[in-house]
Amino acid sequence: MAGRIEKSVKDLIKGHIDELGFELVDVEFKKEKDKRYLRIFIYSGTGISIDDCVEVHRMVEPLIDENIDIEGSYTMEVSSPGYDRKFNYPEDFRRYMGETVELKLYKASDGKKVWEGTLSEYSGGMIGLETSDGPVRFEEKEVASVKRKFVFK
Repeated sequence: MAGRIEKSVKDLIKGHIDELGFELVDVEFKKEKDKRYLRIFIYSGTGISIDDCVEVHRMVEPLIDENIDIEGSYTMEVSSPGYDRKFNYPEDFRRYMGETVELKLYKASDGKKVWEGTLSEYSGGMIGLETSDGPVRFEEKEVASVKRKFVFK
């Protein structure tokens, strides 16, 4: 059921969010403890402010209420996906090409399940990193997650 609601919400609000100048990154519908949450994550190259979140919330709430049947109560949240969120879409890889990332594998390769390096490739089902030990490439199906890694200088 959550997957159906997430897809319905994405399909309904994506164009409206685009019109406001933001990018819809993801939609989650989850139960945590005794409450249900509908989370909408938005992105802008200039950052996301609390006012941006309020604007999107006010625009999409009536659309969702009028067009999608969600039984019971839930809390809707609109936010930035955060600096170190997991990459979910090809756009994420393209957007952060050349940045430091942490890549986790389902199974170890060369004795390691976690790799850190500069994202250098995303094409043809392959993900490439430039690491301190040289370049590495992994098939996308081997990769559990990729996310940006904050580097202190």
